[in-house]
Amino acid sequence: MVFNLDFKVLFLENKEDEFHLVFESEIKKPEVFDLSIKYLAVFKTDEEIDGEFENSHFPYVNAPAITFPFLRSFISTLMINAGYPPVILPSINFTTFKRESRVSQED
Repeated sequence: MVFNLDFKVLFLENKEDEFHLVFESEIKKPEVFDLSIKYLAVFKTDEEIDGEFENSHFPYVNAPAITFPFLRSFISTLMINAGYPPVILPSINFTTFKRESRVSQED
């Protein structure tokens, strides 16, 4: 099975108390299925997001670690309900993921 995952952190100018994570994943099992998925997670904060928060670990490590299990579960359920073999995605260490510069930030 081939599994690729990337995500972007979006800080929106008109939403000063929220940020978005956009996961993009491709999962392939040759001659069985080819799945491409885009998954959006919205995080709301109690306070206005500032530069310190934008550069902290939370949007790039903690938030994806909170969100990924939901994406992982969704994909597993989708594939089983569609009649395909079960797909159990691996756990991801988002500290390593960030260190490898596989995450991007957009405004």
